[in-house]
Amino acid sequence: GTIDMLATDHAPHLPEEKTRQNIWDCGCGFPGVETSMPLMLTMVNAGRMTLAQYVRASSANPARAFGLYPRKGVLQVGADADIAVVDLVKRGLISPARLHSRSKVTPFADRAVQGMPVMTLVRGQVVMRDGEIVAAPGSGRQVSVQMPPPAVRNADRTMRAITDPEMFGR
Repeated sequence: GTIDMLATDHAPHLPEEKTRQNIWDCGCGFPGVETSMPLMLTMVNAGRMTLAQYVRASSANPARAFGLYPRKGVLQVGADADIAVVDLVKRGLISPARLHSRSKVTPFADRAVQGMPVMTLVRGQVVMRDGEIVAAPGSGRQVSVQMPPPAVRNADRTMRAITDPEMFGR
């Protein structure tokens, strides 16, 4: 219950931007959009979180935080029908060569995962099937966010999580 939201640092720098001689001249971050779901589903399979917790932290809560709920982040009549169909048993390896981003640099290269997205629908239309993009280029749509004013939330739980030794078994 400590983690409210999951996000990725999708920074798709070209390999030459990531492998410069001086680390301070390198592009920061890495592409995380494609690797996030298999990594988190692996944690679901390992019992580190439930599937419901993952869905809440990766979909429903971000939609609420950015003012997109109930159009996004929920399966119900009137919502956009953005759906990821997953196979919780399917195993694979994170392969830089299979990433669809212009960057193929990932700290998760060759990591074994269990749980893979097998189909993705956006606004009810299939855009990915079995790891391959099937949507026509330009079929995406910009989403305008309506963020609420910033406010401290869950400070009691958050501070306890980082200061209470019993939370980490120390």
